[in-house]
Amino acid sequence: MALSKAGLNRLVHIFKLVASRSVYCLRSTLTFIRWLFSLLQNTKGCHTRRSQAKETSTPHVSSNNACYSSVPQALGPSALPSPFQQTDGIDDTHQGMDSGPQFLVAAPGPSSLSIVTIPSNPLLSPQSDGSRQPSPVPGSTKKRKKSTKPFAPEDVQRYQKHARASRKSKKPNLGACLLNYNRPDNHGWERCMHPEGALYFYSEQDGKKRTNTDSNIDDAQTRELVLEFARILWHKANKDQHIRNWGSIELVLSVSWSDDRDICQYYFVSHDDLVVFWLEDFVTDSIFYNVKGVEAIDHIKLAIQTQYWAHCELYPNHVIVKESVVEELRGILLHAASEAILSDGSLIPLPFSELQSLLGLMTTPFKDNQKNKYLTWLIGRLMRLFMRIKFMNFFGQASARLNADQSLYSQVDEGNQPQLSSLIRVLDPILFGAPSAHVKQLRRIWVDRTINALRWRSFIDTLFTEWNGFTIYSTVMLAVDVSFLSIPEMNGSHTPQIIAQVAVYFSTLSAVGSLLASVLLSNQIREQKLQSADLAAAYMLRMAGSPISMDFLGIMFSIPFALIMWGMIFFVCGLSVVVFGSGVMLQRIIAVPFWLLVALLASWPAWYAGERWLVWTRKEKKLRSDLLPMSTMSSVGVDP
Repeated sequence: MALSKAGLNRLVHIFKLVASRSVYCLRSTLTFIRWLFSLLQNTKGCHTRRSQAKETSTPHVSSNNACYSSVPQALGPSALPSPFQQTDGIDDTHQGMDSGPQFLVAAPGPSSLSIVTIPSNPLLSPQSDGSRQPSPVPGSTKKRKKSTKPFAPEDVQRYQKHARASRKSKKPNLGACLLNYNRPDNHGWERCMHPEGALYFYSEQDGKKRTNTDSNIDDAQTRELVLEFARILWHKANKDQHIRNWGSIELVLSVSWSDDRDICQYYFVSHDDLVVFWLEDFVTDSIFYNVKGVEAIDHIKLAIQTQYWAHCELYPNHVIVKESVVEELRGILLHAASEAILSDGSLIPLPFSELQSLLGLMTTPFKDNQKNKYLTWLIGRLMRLFMRIKFMNFFGQASARLNADQSLYSQVDEGNQPQLSSLIRVLDPILFGAPSAHVKQLRRIWVDRTINALRWRSFIDTLFTEWNGFTIYSTVMLAVDVSFLSIPEMNGSHTPQIIAQVAVYFSTLSAVGSLLASVLLSNQIREQKLQSADLAAAYMLRMAGSPISMDFLGIMFSIPFALIMWGMIFFVCGLSVVVFGSGVMLQRIIAVPFWLLVALLASWPAWYAGERWLVWTRKEKKLRSDLLPMSTMSSVGVDP
């Protein structure tokens, strides 16, 4: 019998080994076939494009790099800037023009707010990939069409460039007494180095016609294309009678091309008026960030000024900042720091410590009409942030948002909260009131489908600390349950002992469930702590895009707390059965009063101040406050 069992085990082991190896071989074969099929497809596509290039005699696409040429459909309407939401702060991670710590982000929707758009499918341009992008040849036998398209400063693709430095480089010998290390300038364009290190080109003619571009002017064909478009745009602009001071006007352009068309994206800047403008109608989707209800011209001006300061941040080397702007920025920072101290509903998504540091930076001496690219870059970044906040919160409008809890589109504030759903009302008693608490917190940080980074970080930190604590409680609960099962009173077959064993088993399972849920949720939320606010907005849009989704998210966040509470309750039930089921009468008489007292004291916090677990039995308290409520100074009372 022993030999047959050993032989059977060996057979099972061999079968498992053969099955696993067979599955591995099958998977490898399928992977190889898929790779071979894709390789054949790519080769066929390259040959097809090469033959088309030869037939149409397209001059700027050679047979050697046909696979890397511009894709025609990338220049159609579907390839125009497709916005995703993010905003910026002080430090850059160079994800886009607005990379860095993001502070206020909204997701697109029926009544949503979203910040800063960067094209997810940018137009192919000469500076996109210097190693692969071919240059157009002006001497083509086929006449190429030319078109201009307006774009916004925040759509500049500087941080999406794919040019890479070569690892293979020669080590040249330096000549004796070499003192000049400047690159020779033989094309009339000034090479400008951005404070962050980016290279762009600047040209000025007769004190006017100031032009900036990120396109590679060192390439002769690209330079000719830029000059041609610049001449076209300046010629059109000269016909406009609204421009008074041409010395304050700048042109920014970026060139790209397809198989049969040269395209130039552009915008003009007026430093006297602190605005950007275009020579044709401009679609405002990308600069309105999906904000609904923008109608007043002074409200639109805030969006335009946001783009102006984005330009100053991108091209600061030749911008002269006036002292009045510096004083205005100091006042904004001073007010924001005061709001961070005095109000818990501040619209500024920066903590007081950061505002204080920024205010300290702005106290440095400043001379009027001076050129300082570092100071201009700092002022441009901060002014862009605050102008965006003003635009999103309808500053100067009748419907202006005055605190972070106020909705622009619905009557939702501290005194008029929406009712909880039926699902939350049913599950709230079972989960000990945790779902309703989490849903209220989610509504507070997800006003108008907009993320306030300061509140988001606080919420994430609170959840992370809470779930880490539940892992400790669950571990202790497991140890207590296992120890309780090992006592002699639990090893019988009587009814009280069986009931106690089942209760402790339930307690153990609840503790394990709480521990597992806490670990999984902590791992997910740890990623959210490291992500930017635009990704936080995407997460909230995915997880809480509708009211029912927000309810599910609140219930999910409640699982660790609810399971550990049920684990404690099951353990108390098992302990009660052991104490009152097998003890003598005197022992029961002594234990009952103390047992009831402990139960009363333990359940008191749940009933204190009317916060009952049964949501439908709660009594709302009416608040009376001053006409203009202030977070820390208003007098608030409760109606009797």
